Amino acid sequence: MNNFQYFTAYDLKAVTALLAEPESELLAGGTDLLGELKRRIRSPKRLVNIKNLHPLEKIEVVKEKGNRVLRMGALAKISEIENHSAVVQNFPSLHQAASLIATSQLCNMGTLAGNLCQHPRCWYFRNPLFPCWLKGGVK
Repeated sequence: MNNFQYFTAYDLKAVTALLAEPESELLAGGTDLLGELKRRIRSPKRLVNIKNLHPLEKIEVVKEKGNRVLRMGALAKISEIENHSAVVQNFPSLHQAASLIATSQLCNMGTLAGNLCQHPRCWYFRNPLFPCWLKGGVK
């Protein structure tokens, strides 16, 4: 793993300012990013920890234009989505998908945004010995 700066952001304004610097990456659950750092697939100069942005953890049902809408924050944990009563009762496909994503340990750390933005799980991509085009290698 290469050296990097580590910052913790406590509001969205700080996140925006910290990410303005080149080669900055967000860190929330870290279940994907930390493995990529260790394998040197990604080598940011700065990590911005957003785990303390607690409003982004919300899972709630709200009324919008007469409809009930499920809102989930980017930092909602997969296990929390799986076990949320509104998801279990009203969104069985989402409940099932969340329950099948990974082990309970990963689901307790992994976030909604992290899983949506996850890099490929391809063995070639993840192996530093292969110049995979997805990580900037041979095209």
